[in-house]
Amino acid sequence: MAKNSKRRTRPLRHAFRFKIEATGKVVTFWAKVIEAKRDVYLPLKAEHVRESIRLKGVGNTQTCAMAVCARREKEAFSHPVEGYIDWTYTRAWVVSQTDRNGMPSICYVYEHSDGIGRLNDTPGGQRQLLAELVAEGGERIVHLRAPSKSSGKNVKKDTRGRGAQDGSRSRVQPRGAKQRFAFAQAGAVPA
Repeated sequence: MAKNSKRRTRPLRHAFRFKIEATGKVVTFWAKVIEAKRDVYLPLKAEHVRESIRLKGVGNTQTCAMAVCARREKEAFSHPVEGYIDWTYTRAWVVSQTDRNGMPSICYVYEHSDGIGRLNDTPGGQRQLLAELVAEGGERIVHLRAPSKSSGKNVKKDTRGRGAQDGSRSRVQPRGAKQRFAFAQAGAVPA
């Protein structure tokens, strides 16, 4: 019996994590990922950064300055925006559909290279970003791109945690949302 030459592949999924304040428990909701087809230009304004500071957006991918900006400027997107946005250093996941309980079920992924996420997670970074925006006239355009076909492929990862060639092990650094949380815990708060 011949095997079917077409493989059934699973759709890409992204984990949206929410912390329940009363219990401290983290709940994960998985959303189907659709790659964006069109670029989006978002105007980051000083008011967005002020709102993020008020929401304590340091180390939080859903209340950082760019996530607030994307929620407020949802008419710039060619698809519906339901309010949940997960903004990391190189990607943005924008929820376009929620399930019957109001949790993310479908999202669009975009690439970016603005550096605002890293600035957001440094000590006093949000205040610095606010000062830069005020000095520039109160607005900066952030470009969200459709993901390139080669992104994430052919990347060698050292899964064994080896550092130098002498066999010594380096400490594994947190990445993504865990890195942002580590920055926030280390005191990367607005001054």
